[in-house]
Amino acid sequence: MLAFDSDLAPIVGQQVTLTEGNAASAGPRIPLLRARAEQPFTSQILGPTAAECDLVAHATVHGVPSGWLFLPTSGTYQPDDGGAPVGDSALRAVARVPGQRSRSPACRRASGVRMALDRDGDGIYNRRDRCPADPGC
Repeated sequence: MLAFDSDLAPIVGQQVTLTEGNAASAGPRIPLLRARAEQPFTSQILGPTAAECDLVAHATVHGVPSGWLFLPTSGTYQPDDGGAPVGDSALRAVARVPGQRSRSPACRRASGVRMALDRDGDGIYNRRDRCPADPGC
C-alpha cells in the first residue's frame, strides 16, 4: 500500500445540500463545516496560520446563480454581489424557498474566494462581472 500526504484536512470535499424538505437532517451538518473552517491547521504549503478548509455556499436565487464565502472572523458569509455579509440564518432562509436549495462544500483552503466570489480571478465579484468567463475582459 502506498500513502502520501495530500496537505488536506479530512473535512475537505465534504458538503451538505440544504432544501426546504431536509432541514432537520442536513441542517445539523452545517455547524460542523463551519467549525472546521475556523479550526487552525498546519499546512505544509500555506503554513501554520491556515484553517482546515474554506466553506462556500452556492444557490440559485430567483434564477440567478449566487455564491457566498464563510468569513470565520465574523461568522458571516460574504455574498458574490459585493453586498454586506449575511448571517447563517439568512443563508439558510434561501434554502427554505420552494424550489431553491443551498449547497455548502468544504473546499481546500485558499480556494474559497475563487469558488464562491470571483471564479475568473479578475478582482470583480461574480454577480457584478460582465464577462465572468474571460479574465482578460
